[in-house]
Amino acid sequence: MKILWTSNYFFPEVAQIMGQPPPVFGGWMLALAEDIVQSGAQLAVAALYKGSQVKKIEGDKITYYLLPGLVKSRYVYDRALQKHWAHVLRDFAPDCIHIHGTEYSYGLPLVEVAGDIPVVVSIQGMISVYERYFYAGIGLGTALRYRTLGDSIRFTGIIEGHNRFKARSKFERKILLDVKHVMGRTGWDYANTRAINHDIHYHKCNESLRTPFYAGGWDIDNIERHSIFASQGAYPVKGLHLLLEALWVLKRDIPDVKLTVSGPNITDRSGWKKRLNFTGYGKYIAHLIKKYSLEANVSFTGPLGAAEMAARMAKAHLFTLNSSIENSPNSLGEAQLVGTPCVAAYVGGVPDMVADGVDGLLYNWNEPTILADKLKAVFEDDALAVRLSQHGRKRALERHDRQKNLAAVLETYQEIVRK
Repeated sequence: MKILWTSNYFFPEVAQIMGQPPPVFGGWMLALAEDIVQSGAQLAVAALYKGSQVKKIEGDKITYYLLPGLVKSRYVYDRALQKHWAHVLRDFAPDCIHIHGTEYSYGLPLVEVAGDIPVVVSIQGMISVYERYFYAGIGLGTALRYRTLGDSIRFTGIIEGHNRFKARSKFERKILLDVKHVMGRTGWDYANTRAINHDIHYHKCNESLRTPFYAGGWDIDNIERHSIFASQGAYPVKGLHLLLEALWVLKRDIPDVKLTVSGPNITDRSGWKKRLNFTGYGKYIAHLIKKYSLEANVSFTGPLGAAEMAARMAKAHLFTLNSSIENSPNSLGEAQLVGTPCVAAYVGGVPDMVADGVDGLLYNWNEPTILADKLKAVFEDDALAVRLSQHGRKRALERHDRQKNLAAVLETYQEIVRK
């Protein structure tokens, strides 16, 4: 079987050929791709780049197509992509097309030229739902108060971010109305896709995650006490501002609490380039850190590879997910695989991943005082931490079993081709 994928990111093999740094997102796709080619299927992966012509790259085991239109085609409909997608389809002649995610508009021209080739869309997040929760409790006045020069030049402000989500949601709805098949993994994405297209065929397929996390590694005797690891915090949906409020409450009882956030330091404005890229949300986070005197309690790691991320999770006392909305966040699954005790917001598909008090602790996303209490409970009770660790890892190993997930994906491909 020949399968064509779309991807929001270059795979590491392509990034190396193009002389670019390896991606820090989408590693779960690489894990599944490795399993698919080992099964004997032929796989091609298409992504957008800044060039002007379609470029074909023969990798070791995967064929890659690079299509022009990186910036424009992510956020607005680009009819010119139809001819590029048609070229790819003629050249590779896939039996099945798999569009990974509905977050960007460039999948729509592919659906429009696919003809009789069956298409399945896997649900990652859902922009049409996420946009309702984008501000995560930040008022319009606050969004305006903390605007930066960079926001005005590069349109990176909180308000612009919400407007982009809103604009992209109409393309997501169009894609879901035009296809017959989706892959999902939670009750949340099932309900929301069928709300858009009641006739769509829903296929449940759990995701396989990046290899380093399966080894585990969390041990109560080898952790950094009172340390919290959060995997993202670059924009409001991820709830870093609410986590800082919880940290301020928690610090009264645990003064040495430490929060480590993976990714770039969004509060850093040293040098003209960083000042230009400094966002309103970063300015707001910097304000909160200063307001709550958390300068010694918060740090950012910079971009992390999979092995580095797994090592950080293994050293943390606990992992926390503070988003105002999620489907089934891979960072949470990765933390559970490592065995790190997890505290997560009760949003979207998260309850499908965590049973409160069994393999993690849940709280309402907009109640930072309750979050502080949940964090404190794990810090002060080693028996609870170990129990959450063991049960969370067991559940994650079942959910992210690579062979079972590969079988489910291949069965879905075969089913939609038969139909």
